[in-house]
Amino acid sequence: PMPAYWADLEGMSQNSAMSWASSNGISLSVNTIKSSDSNYIASMEGLVVSQSPRYGSLVSDYPSGSITVMGPAKIDENKQVPDFIGHSYSRAKDWAKEHGISISIDFDTSVDGKVGDVVSQSPEPGTAIERVDTLRLVVKAGIQEIKFNANGHGSAPGSISIKTGDDAVSFPSMNNVVEGAKTYQFDGWYTSESGGDRVYSSDQVSGNATVYAHWTEKHEHVMGDWATTKEPTCDANGIKERKCKYCDYKESQDIPALGHSWVTDNAATCDADGTKHCERCGTTGTIPAAGHTWGEWIDSEDGTSQTRTCSVCGATESQQKESQEEQQQEGNGE
Repeated sequence: PMPAYWADLEGMSQNSAMSWASSNGISLSVNTIKSSDSNYIASMEGLVVSQSPRYGSLVSDYPSGSITVMGPAKIDENKQVPDFIGHSYSRAKDWAKEHGISISIDFDTSVDGKVGDVVSQSPEPGTAIERVDTLRLVVKAGIQEIKFNANGHGSAPGSISIKTGDDAVSFPSMNNVVEGAKTYQFDGWYTSESGGDRVYSSDQVSGNATVYAHWTEKHEHVMGDWATTKEPTCDANGIKERKCKYCDYKESQDIPALGHSWVTDNAATCDADGTKHCERCGTTGTIPAAGHTWGEWIDSEDGTSQTRTCSVCGATESQQKESQEEQQQEGNGE
């Protein structure tokens, strides 16, 4: 039978308070003051600091209630016992195995909580590992249903039902899914549609739960048409881009500079530069003088000089012709 009145839980350890409630058929929820909270008091770590309803309240009026516990300071899991309450018991099993500590689990269907979660533990969180021989847990027992959500691609496997304490069941895989030009690669099961923790088997989730497939998109890029993003100028390259029709992948290429489109303003002559401008960008330039195109030397009538004429502009130039006596002296080295 239920006790007539609520006990004075303040000052008890969390485990003791939970044990009292469980043994008397009372539903008890737990609120925790964290070490980062302003009202945290290290000397009261692990103890009940308040309760609702108050000590002495009639149980018939309050068949359920809550306690507030001063949570442990930050725990070094390599030196201290972690807080496993509210977590899947598989985490506690893995920790105990890693640290060579034996574990005893009481699977209890009558306690409150999610199926597969630890509802109480001994020793208390924060206890030094060297003081621990056996980690004792009370775990909410029952039938756990796990559903699979394909998360938008392919067909999900059917749900599985697990009895707490049975061997863990590994989650099935999914094949890659092809949709048009896209292929979606299966990356595993996670606790949330996006983000969350990756889980591999039934003992890594608590209660009735849904796990979600995560995917990575893989596909052959199907490129759209080229589009100019920067126009070329006379002396600078432009840029064109094209984008995959199915993702944000892009390619870019240079568009060669156009080069100047010159228009002659003043034509160059044989001995004077001309001028020009680009009709596209307005740049001006010089047209170098072409130089004369000389014809053959022609002797004068008296044979003393020679003249030649430019075939383009008609300019002439003359030079004195050496006499036979001068030529003979040069030949003799005089």
